[in-house]
Amino acid sequence: MKWPSDFYAQLDGSACPLCDEGRPEETAHGVRFFAGEVADAYLVRADIQRALHTHLLPRYADDPRPGWLFPFPEQDPPPMPDERLRADVESLRRATR
Repeated sequence: MKWPSDFYAQLDGSACPLCDEGRPEETAHGVRFFAGEVADAYLVRADIQRALHTHLLPRYADDPRPGWLFPFPEQDPPPMPDERLRADVESLRRATR
């Protein structure tokens, strides 16, 4: 699989798609629960394992799914039920204030 042509610009933030959209509260992929001066945090809509932590994950030239979530699922995960997503977002907003 090929890396996006703007990979390095995304990495340094100059081609951040969410910044280009004006740092929206919601996107097709997630809901923002924290807005900081230099970074935002979004809860993804995909129904995957939840945990508030950070992964520092090296990505290689032969990455099977560039720009996608780890651990590189074969199929896109199903969406999280909206009611659960909203409850999780509100909990995270309270916890990060």
